[in-house]
Amino acid sequence: MWIASSALHESFYARHRGMIGHSGLLNLGERFVWWLFQLTKRDMAVLIFLVLALLGLADWILHLWTIVAAGTLILSTIATIRSSVAAGDVITREPRS
Repeated sequence: MWIASSALHESFYARHRGMIGHSGLLNLGERFVWWLFQLTKRDMAVLIFLVLALLGLADWILHLWTIVAAGTLILSTIATIRSSVAAGDVITREPRS
């Protein structure tokens, strides 16, 4: 699946384009995917962490970071599996007779 919009395509890093294309995130909507990735970029994460620290909610920083890291790991795994299957890199076992 290719990223259709050029504005959406230009706002992502090269590795994100592949992950978005293969993970099926575009099924949730192009605008949703754009906002999701904008809110998880490093500068936005630092701003949210700073605000949480100023509000005295520093313990939430680790929880949110873990959630984002787990979500990214899951999406990357899905994209890798789909990419491998599409490229024919997956070796399947023949059924035993």
